[in-house]
Amino acid sequence: MESLENTSPNDFPDIALVDVQMQPMNGFELVEILKEKYPDLKIIILSSHYKTTILGYMVKLGVSAFLPKNSNRNAFMEAITMVYKNGIFFTPEDHQMIFSYMNSPTKKELFLKWTMSFPTAKKMS
Repeated sequence: MESLENTSPNDFPDIALVDVQMQPMNGFELVEILKEKYPDLKIIILSSHYKTTILGYMVKLGVSAFLPKNSNRNAFMEAITMVYKNGIFFTPEDHQMIFSYMNSPTKKELFLKWTMSFPTAKKMS
């Protein structure tokens, strides 16, 4: 956090890669702090725990993408490129997990409108 606070606006990163399992604070805590202090910062989450609850919670916090740690180089490059260009990147599998996380029809409806405003990997190819 200190290095971000001491970064000049010209050198400030566009995207942060955040691991869920970190010390002294975990990725959930860091994302909350980053989004509060730097709301325009795009965040890509890295995790070996590819579960509906983790992905859904991270979307609620405002992350831009989610990648399993075992993703290959091409997946990383695609996610970073899409987040840089479009602000968001979720695979069709991510979308299914996110939809199952949403409980109420209102949340589903709002989320659908939000996700439809961004291009998906399939739309871009």
